[in-house]
Amino acid sequence: MGVQRLSFTMQRVYVGGRLLTFSSYPDFSFRDEWSGLFMLDKKLANYIAVKTRWGWAAPENALPEKTVVSRNSVTYTHAVNGHNVRVHVVHGSKATKGAAREWSEIRVEGSQENEMEIGICGRHVYDDKCADAQVVNSGGKYVVAGNAKIFLCPDGSSQQTLKDPKKRTHIQGCKEFDILVITVPFREKVRILVEHSPPRLVPPTNTASASFHSDSQEWNELYRRAVKTVEVLTKRYGWYAGLPWFVQYWGRDSFISLPALVREGYPSLAKKLLLRFLHKEVDGEIPRLIREDGSPEFGSVDTNPLFLNAFADYVVTAGDYRLAAENKAEIMETFMWILDKSRWRLPTSNGKDTWMDTLETRKYPVEVAAYVIEAARKLARAGVLPECWYSELRELWAKEKKKYLIERSANVLLAAVYNIIPAKEAVEKAREWKLFTEWGVRSWSPLEVEYDPEGYHTGSAWGLTTAAGLYVALKARDWETSGALLDALLKRGKWTGYLDEVWDAHTGAPLGADVQLWTATMVIRAIDEVIIDRRCVPPGISKIKRVRWERGHMKRVAVTQTTTGAW
Repeated sequence: MGVQRLSFTMQRVYVGGRLLTFSSYPDFSFRDEWSGLFMLDKKLANYIAVKTRWGWAAPENALPEKTVVSRNSVTYTHAVNGHNVRVHVVHGSKATKGAAREWSEIRVEGSQENEMEIGICGRHVYDDKCADAQVVNSGGKYVVAGNAKIFLCPDGSSQQTLKDPKKRTHIQGCKEFDILVITVPFREKVRILVEHSPPRLVPPTNTASASFHSDSQEWNELYRRAVKTVEVLTKRYGWYAGLPWFVQYWGRDSFISLPALVREGYPSLAKKLLLRFLHKEVDGEIPRLIREDGSPEFGSVDTNPLFLNAFADYVVTAGDYRLAAENKAEIMETFMWILDKSRWRLPTSNGKDTWMDTLETRKYPVEVAAYVIEAARKLARAGVLPECWYSELRELWAKEKKKYLIERSANVLLAAVYNIIPAKEAVEKAREWKLFTEWGVRSWSPLEVEYDPEGYHTGSAWGLTTAAGLYVALKARDWETSGALLDALLKRGKWTGYLDEVWDAHTGAPLGADVQLWTATMVIRAIDEVIIDRRCVPPGISKIKRVRWERGHMKRVAVTQTTTGAW
């Protein structure tokens, strides 16, 4: 959609027993045509924007002071450069021929004779269980009464006129992220009714068999949120990277997540995703993302090594060595692309080809070096690559390590997840660089010139870096740090129940996607790979029961700690 991910604030209001969340995005943009947005009702996830000739009628910081909240509705008047816009929203439900329906009604009234635009983006993704993940409203319709011109903007693109402005209109079958734009005389009252049918339920791919339970309520809750996040992002061909913006199959997000997803019981979908990316490769380069229509996009330095790590992890966990044998030539070509691009040395970056793609100063991405070396180790162990290649890369790392640690960022923790840097050293570096905050792990050190606590990659606290910090702190048996990061993750998503993308490192204000895949899966990886497999169990946990998928079936794993720190 060409969406700019900028800061917003939130305020919680309960209407009819349902959490009603208002989020103000002061500079939100749909292909630069829109410049403001606020969100009504996380459950229904209807995006509503009111634009006037003077500006946007959306609370910039929170709900206006004169907001009236009743059992099923909320009413407020917002001044836009001296002109008032009154917005009244009602939520309800009804039964039609035995079928339950939910609806939202929005009434907007202006105070001047000028035009305004109302935009509705119909989405039901938070509860979406549709197999094809396309018709998200499942038969929902927009009903508009009044003298209004109506346009439908598929995926936020060019407008298409849909009706005679003097007649009532029904628009059915709207797809995810279709935007309905209504232009009305500003003095006229406008009534918009949005109806929703409950989505048809499809059993999740993992049949809900995987589980985690301990005598720590905090860890149980964090795992529950991680699983809930994964479930809502699970689609036909794999997993979306995040909502509401990253509705594509992103390579790096998927491949970082795959070890957790396989153990959560999605081996078939994981295999399908791996082969889909492998079949889209061009001259050995794996796409950085694949859109829903199957079209690939290239241009990253980390997708290839992350793909190889995920492929090797899947083969070992699933015991699917036949897959490795059948695709050995393609895997070799994929690894050769890495070596050819780096001229048979450790990888470098042009500043836009890593996950920190807003930073043009990055030259030596330590996390990418870790991905490459770890991929070589795993593939050499599997007999796909010569052992000497891994040895040569380790020697190069020993010589060039200082270059890659000049950058003071949270990538040192990702490098420790992929075993190139010892866990204790990574935690010490992160502490020295002042990366740890009350709200998690800063992406960029405040000691760096580019630091900005609200910057997308230059200092904000990320779910990925915070979960990676939790992983590494557990691995280092640094219980104080791991406990603080556990608390930070639990603060996030307290009201929505999901794990999100990024937030202000100072205030905790959300700055990105509400639901993010790799935040959730890195938490699951910390549980499986560190707490259970390495037996790095933090104080406060004495019993763990885990059911996870391994080698063709769900396997029960029990961990018991009789006294703190003793096994």
